Amino acid sequence: MNALTQMKEEFKTLQERIEALNAEMQEKSKVLMKEALRDFFEKYDGVVQDIFWNQYTPYFNDGESCEFSVYDTHITLVSDDEDDEDDEGSNIYGPEDIAKFKEMIERWESFNRDPVTTVLEYQTDYIQRHKCDPFETDRWSGKTSKQKMDDWTPDYCSLEYRQKQLAAAEHLVSNYPTLRADYKEISELIAGINEDIMKAMFGDHVKVICSKDGIEVEEYEHE
Repeated sequence: MNALTQMKEEFKTLQERIEALNAEMQEKSKVLMKEALRDFFEKYDGVVQDIFWNQYTPYFNDGESCEFSVYDTHITLVSDDEDDEDDEGSNIYGPEDIAKFKEMIERWESFNRDPVTTVLEYQTDYIQRHKCDPFETDRWSGKTSKQKMDDWTPDYCSLEYRQKQLAAAEHLVSNYPTLRADYKEISELIAGINEDIMKAMFGDHVKVICSKDGIEVEEYEHE
C-alpha cells in the first residue's frame, strides 16, 4: 500500500470515528436534556403541553453574515385552545397582568354604561397629552370626525376576550404561582447550551418541541 492510499484509508477511518462520536454526542445530549426537563413536566403535568424553540441559519441577513442561532424558547399551556399562528406559544400571566386586565375591563364597562362621556374623556385626555385631536377628519380614509368617534372603542380587544384573559391569569397565579419562575429557569438552561451542540443535536432549519413524552424535531420554514 503506497503512502497516498494509506493516507486515504486513515482519513476515512478518522471521519468514521468523528461521525460515530457526533452521533453518540447527539443521543447523549438529548437524554441529558430530557432528564433536565423531566421534573418540570412532572410538576406541571396537565398544565404545560410543551416547550419549543426554532433554530436555523438565516438565508439573508441584510448584508451581514448568516450565522446559525437558537432563538427564543416558548411554552404551550394545555388550557390554551387558540391557534398559535405567530408561533409564540402561550402567555404565563402574573399579578401585574391581573391588574392590567381589570383596568381594561373597567374601561369597557364604563364605555358600555356611557359611551358618549367615555369618548369625550378620551378625546380631552389625548389632546392634553399629544396636542392634537384623535378624531380629526381623516382625508385619507374619508371618515369624518363624527364617524371616527362613533367607531371608537376603548380597547382593540373585546370585553369578552379581556374577561377570558383575566380568568386565565387569576387561575395561573392562584394555582401555579411558581410556573413563571420555573419556566424562566428552563429557558435560561436551554439558552446556555452551546449553539454548536444544539445544531449537532437537532440540526438546522428546525423547530424543536419538548414534552413529557420526549423531544420531536420538525422542519421549520423561514426567510
